[in-house]
Amino acid sequence: MCILFLNGIFFKACMSRELLLMKRNSFVYIFKTVQLTIIAVITMTVFQNKIEA
Repeated sequence: MCILFLNGIFFKACMSRELLLMKRNSFVYIFKTVQLTIIAVITMTVFQNKIEA
């Protein structure tokens, strides 16, 4: 029981640290997500045109 309790505290501490880092670098995360989405859409349209031809 004690080990599970300590693991829960450790998990919460790690998650709060990760969220803080994500908030600090939110511009990078948003930029990379948008960039990946645009590349995915371009790739899908290119391959869709090749399949239909």
